[in-house]
Amino acid sequence: MIKALFRKQFSEVFSQFSRNRNGAQSTPKRGLIIFLVIFGILYLSLGFSFFMMSKEMLAGFTEKTFPLFYMTIGMIATAVGLLGSVFNAYSTIYEAKDTEMLLSLPIQPRRIVFVRVTTLYVMTLLYAGAVLLPAALAFLIYGHPTVLGGINAIFLFLPLTLFVEALTLGIAFIVAAIARKVKNKKTVVMVFSILITLLFYVIYFKAQNAVTYLTSLGEIPAAARYGLFFYYAMGRAAQGSPLGMLVAMATGVGAFALACFLLSKSFIKFTTSQKTASAKGKKGVVKSASRNLALLKREWKIFSGSPSYVMNCGFGLIFLIAVPIFLLVKMESMRQLIFSLAEIFPKTHGAAIAASLIMMTEGMTCITAPSISIEGKRIYLLRSLPISPTEVFRAKIGLHMAVVFPGTLFASVVVGIVTQANALCWIMLILVPALHTMFTACLGLCLNVSFPVLDWKDEMVAVKSGVSVLVSVFGTMVVTLALGGLYFALASFMADGFYLLILGVLYAIGDYVMLSWLKNTGTRKFEKLG
Repeated sequence: MIKALFRKQFSEVFSQFSRNRNGAQSTPKRGLIIFLVIFGILYLSLGFSFFMMSKEMLAGFTEKTFPLFYMTIGMIATAVGLLGSVFNAYSTIYEAKDTEMLLSLPIQPRRIVFVRVTTLYVMTLLYAGAVLLPAALAFLIYGHPTVLGGINAIFLFLPLTLFVEALTLGIAFIVAAIARKVKNKKTVVMVFSILITLLFYVIYFKAQNAVTYLTSLGEIPAAARYGLFFYYAMGRAAQGSPLGMLVAMATGVGAFALACFLLSKSFIKFTTSQKTASAKGKKGVVKSASRNLALLKREWKIFSGSPSYVMNCGFGLIFLIAVPIFLLVKMESMRQLIFSLAEIFPKTHGAAIAASLIMMTEGMTCITAPSISIEGKRIYLLRSLPISPTEVFRAKIGLHMAVVFPGTLFASVVVGIVTQANALCWIMLILVPALHTMFTACLGLCLNVSFPVLDWKDEMVAVKSGVSVLVSVFGTMVVTLALGGLYFALASFMADGFYLLILGVLYAIGDYVMLSWLKNTGTRKFEKLG
């Protein structure tokens, strides 16, 4: 039975890469291969960046402060592991659509819990491993460890990932306990997701400063040793301390066992609790609206009503606001950087480079990429209504523009102020990011019409529908980087405003091509869905 449950769980994970044009399952070849290639490249790139970071960090420690290395790496790995798995924990364990069906079968609940926890642990291994494995490799090469220290450094992978999994399960338990008491569960999930994500960035960006400060003290303060005893034990283990390894292993295994115990006690109660709804009606005037406005409102309700959708596909909006604020705060430093670039490229005013940064940030938001998949079995409702596929596409693109473009416009205005743009640059700074936002929306929708996932049981499968989301985000990034390379080829003899004009023309052509594809080929594909 355990084997069958594992087969079912992992088949659902990989089923998103094995779809035919109607969104149903088919032979898992092209989609899976594309995903694995892209994921492998990204994973190796991320691992290489953490390897280089670990190499640089190792040079700054003395014998007394050396445990700080694994303390820092451990905290960063914890933050990355939580960031990768905490979004899935609550929906995978407590909100899966097939829970009641499985409980109605002669299957012990603890087996269902075991399979779901193990599936979640695999994700934790992937995310935390992107930090831990490169750090361990850098430590073995450049840290000059003892034999026991090197062995411990390799096996520290186990207690840390178990500790991260325990934290993930604990957060899922807390969210489930709170959501059971409040009316709007989705808001609770979203708030916790945002807090965890912000925690990751606080830890990641503050870690280097904290390490520099603690290293300057010449020793690790008692508050750090006892307050972060698990991570300190990891550092001592890497120095070759058997006691440090024992403490780290006991803490990781103990935390994981406690989390599983709490989960086993709460699983039935939280997944089978009765959901009540108020029958009280509202009095008032019913307002009519045009079909386009009604469809747009429908898209907004789907997007805003799904924490998974918002957190995975809309979280880039925070950076779209944060980056221009950073540019304003560091305005003088940015202008000094522009003056330095002008010595190399006399025509440079900084507007093109800053605009590319804004477009790179905007490309992280991919609301349309899963917008067909998120319909799931509701797709037949759209097809049964007297509306054309073009109207459906217009609403999905309209939502992306309505949500993303205000942030893009704010960022463009800030870039204009910081770079002291001339008239042509001001016009292009408004126009080009707008065309880029449309490009991102159209690309995501084109991909999702071609690679939909409609028979999902867990909403996370739809939101992270493999090929369309991944290719949309990183495809947009590749295009932006390629056009940035074109800038440096032209910067020595072309002003920023004229370069942005060329960029605007290229994006306008791309938008026109994709909109035409949606109107013709996309319409035919959409009509075959369901």
